[in-house]
Amino acid sequence: MRNPSVIFPSFCWALVCAVGAAGAASAQSISESAREVYQAHQDALAVITARCEIEFTTDKGSLPNQEQSTQTLGTVIHPRGLIVVSNSALDLSVGMVGQKGRAAGTEEFVTVTKAEGSFPEIQINLADGSEYNATRIQQNLDLDLAFLLINPKQVAERKVPLAYVDLSKKVAEGGLSIADPVIGLSRSSSVYRHIPTVLPGYVTAISKRPESTFYITTAGTSQGVPVFDVQGRFAGITVQRIVGGQRTNVLGTLAAGMVNSLAELAKGKAGIK
Repeated sequence: MRNPSVIFPSFCWALVCAVGAAGAASAQSISESAREVYQAHQDALAVITARCEIEFTTDKGSLPNQEQSTQTLGTVIHPRGLIVVSNSALDLSVGMVGQKGRAAGTEEFVTVTKAEGSFPEIQINLADGSEYNATRIQQNLDLDLAFLLINPKQVAERKVPLAYVDLSKKVAEGGLSIADPVIGLSRSSSVYRHIPTVLPGYVTAISKRPESTFYITTAGTSQGVPVFDVQGRFAGITVQRIVGGQRTNVLGTLAAGMVNSLAELAKGKAGIK
């Protein structure tokens, strides 16, 4: 009988090689999936620039309206120009209720009891360089989701259809688990002319509530951007967690099922199918 100690090192080496090869193949598969998702959906990422006019009410009466500019990212989810965004990235009034400050021109301190944002102007810049006007048609404060609609006339005048993410091709409820690989899309800063970017990552935690599921991932790094699984199915939209009407500055990816349900309501309001 051969001494097992003679063949054991060779067996270990073969095992290490096999594990190493499997790891390399897995990494290559994730990279390939990321490239496929990037090619399929990079043009659906929108840069959104808006003027937000905020109307305040305080415990001492109303204050003059304030107007501020903001820029964020969104995802086109319908060929008729429906876009989903993180509401708090667009609406600067979110989280202002309860804040205290000094009324302009006085020494009196006031507490904000109501704050509402409206949008005199929303501009959409798509990856192909086209620019459009849009309006906000729906928002959900608690889930931090809002829906915009590009001017229908401008959409009709396009020579090519809008690129969009089909929400019906989504990850099923419970379809992602801890440590599953996922793929996030985004767009870079103006320094790089907002070119689309891709970031492979992993699900690091899952927060399940009766009304919603949030994925914590290393791929959803910006508000309003989509996350996909390695099969290219839509997994969710990255938003800021809103707790008690206040900003937390903590991101999470709202799962596809809830995003799709709210999108159906938005389509009804917009009169599109």
